[in-house]
Amino acid sequence: MQIEEKEKFKVDVINLVDSGVSLIKDQNVKFSAFHYKLQYFLANKSELFKLASRREYPAIASSTRLGNPKMGFLDVVWCDEKKPIAAFEIDSKFYVSSVWKLLNIDVNFRFWIYYGELDQEFRYMLMRADKDKLITLVHIPLKNKLSDSENKKLERYIHVSPPENLGDTYLITYNLFKQGYPLDEIAYKRGFSPKTITTHIRVLIEYGFEIDIDKLVSIAKQENIADVSRKLHTNKVKEIKEYLGEEYSYEEIGFTLSKINAGNGVKLTRT
Repeated sequence: MQIEEKEKFKVDVINLVDSGVSLIKDQNVKFSAFHYKLQYFLANKSELFKLASRREYPAIASSTRLGNPKMGFLDVVWCDEKKPIAAFEIDSKFYVSSVWKLLNIDVNFRFWIYYGELDQEFRYMLMRADKDKLITLVHIPLKNKLSDSENKKLERYIHVSPPENLGDTYLITYNLFKQGYPLDEIAYKRGFSPKTITTHIRVLIEYGFEIDIDKLVSIAKQENIADVSRKLHTNKVKEIKEYLGEEYSYEEIGFTLSKINAGNGVKLTRT
């Protein structure tokens, strides 16, 4: 691919991202759902460039100079029949793992789509990490694209500490769940315990992500758990489990309580 062709490809991708952002904005999506909407948009648009796409593409998430490098997942990768061509990361804050994932994959194009504050600290950190300027930074000033009420949410999400702003690990679990993987398989694929994945799902439920817990807990059980919670005046999993007995698992009770908490605007209660 000639230099002119590469530059045209970059410009076309940047224009595509901008059109996707405008489309998502018109849908009035919540800030917390923006990442996923844009991820799906980019995955579906690879065909415009006669390429295939993969979401959650495995990649090295730490410097290859370090021993036992950690693995992670790139948000979207476009591929031809032989190899990956373009890699995309989508973030609202600086993650050094995003830089390493983009730098460690063998592709022609690396795009970091960033919709957080683009301050001097960010620029300095990126400059130090990407000394050869291999990454194309596509900044999306979402503050200028969202309503006043959404802008307030944006401020809250950018400045709070994890897990309230949800780190990459929750988002990876969410994407795997949405792809239809059962929880035990998600735990196996990610190298986590089932309990950790259960906690991820509870947090995602309470933050309003599209988790259909009817697939995890029967409606009848949900109703019984809710009744016992009201009767005992508690949202403690252990106390409700002791009352209901062996027919109900800790996970079923936890998912149901998270659904109740989400409806009441209450954040996760540790149990």
